[in-house]
Amino acid sequence: MKLINKRIVLNVPLLEYYDELLKTYKGVVFLIHGHTGNKEFYDLQSLPLGFMNRGYFVVSIDAYKHGERMEEPYLTKSNTEMTVAMPEVILHTIQDILDLFESVYSRISKTLIVSGTSMGGHIAFQIPKYYEEVTAIFPIIGTPDFRSHYYETKRAFLGEKIRLCREQVDSLAITELHPYLDTVIGIYNGSEDPIVEVQYVRPFYQELLRKDHIHLEMKEYPVGHQVTEEMIHDLFDFIDKEMA
Repeated sequence: MKLINKRIVLNVPLLEYYDELLKTYKGVVFLIHGHTGNKEFYDLQSLPLGFMNRGYFVVSIDAYKHGERMEEPYLTKSNTEMTVAMPEVILHTIQDILDLFESVYSRISKTLIVSGTSMGGHIAFQIPKYYEEVTAIFPIIGTPDFRSHYYETKRAFLGEKIRLCREQVDSLAITELHPYLDTVIGIYNGSEDPIVEVQYVRPFYQELLRKDHIHLEMKEYPVGHQVTEEMIHDLFDFIDKEMA
């Protein structure tokens, strides 16, 4: 029987998707939503269900200060203040994922997979930097180049307020690719995305290719900042090929 179970674990509100008839699972998949979203993935149920139907145990979490644990500035919803807050949200949520996996979900499977959309994609890109044992990451409309995302794409919007989050932005720079070379990586972005610009994603992919990464895919789609069913379909095609 396939279940969706709502829980609070280590103070993190989350949803678990799993088939309780399975004795073992292929891995634990953490899903992380976009900025100002929540764990429900209302219009993208094909993402958690796709993993569950393939025999994975799925954990969809509310990011820090989001969903059931919403805090300022996400209550008053100032766009500038929320943008300043996002780097801290990302760093805190990364630690939440690692704490949840190491303390609770690694008992289910030692295989860790992280996927997410937009901000959740940024988080997925970060995981090998903090946990080299991660098996796979599948970022959707996210970026590995968080510094360019803020210092270039968001520069005009934030203006002088960029100084309020500069330390956190700099800490999210990915400077060492060695932890990524043994990780299965599928990357899916819109080629016309003005919010998470694909031009800052391509160099990461190209450098991994130069380093002979063999479990790697990047696809671009003629869309803006949106997750399409084609992206999800291609993601699962890649998973079926690389992780069967």
